[in-house]
Amino acid sequence: MSGSTTDGSFTITPDRAYYLVLDNLTLTSASSSPIVINENEGESYATNVVLKGTSTITDASSSSYKGCLYAKSKLKFDESSTGTLNVYGNAKHAISSSKKTEIYGGAINIKSAASDGLNSDGLQMYGGTLNIEGAAGDGVDASELIQIEGGSLTINSTADDAKGLKSDSTLTISGGTVNITMTGAGAKAIKNAGDALTISGGNLTLTANGGAYYDSEN
Repeated sequence: MSGSTTDGSFTITPDRAYYLVLDNLTLTSASSSPIVINENEGESYATNVVLKGTSTITDASSSSYKGCLYAKSKLKFDESSTGTLNVYGNAKHAISSSKKTEIYGGAINIKSAASDGLNSDGLQMYGGTLNIEGAAGDGVDASELIQIEGGSLTINSTADDAKGLKSDSTLTISGGTVNITMTGAGAKAIKNAGDALTISGGNLTLTANGGAYYDSEN
């Protein structure tokens, strides 16, 4: 897909694994999510996203979908990607996938999110670049594993009580570069609520220097 529109949306229900090429695309939806994949969640087929040039997607604050890029199938950012994707999530998450998100190539810049930057069943990173800023919730929230073996991950957050990387299962870092800066009150760079946290490689810089956080409801 390429071109530009201020009021458009692309929806696909695939019947096999396929490639979705974003080539200098500027896609904004005035009422919904600009990209919706496998909305009805029947048989799940992987979406291989190939990034070329610079693409930007923006959803509407009134969208009923949980993500600006919304998928009920595995998202794989392909190793052949040479471009950049900028994501502005105004309704809830910037990227939402009920399956795993895998990053092998390309640069994904989450510029803003009303909730989490990336909310997914899991994150596996082998290459490419993921930059997250402007999220009102967590940087990455995974219901299952987070596995980082390569690439570059940067998270900058000013949100209170937010987590840079949050996993409800296994969290493993064995390679790549991870830079997380959290300045909100009560924020944490990494929170693993499930199995053991394992760090066996990579270059990590973690900073959390916000003040105390008080829950006004408790």
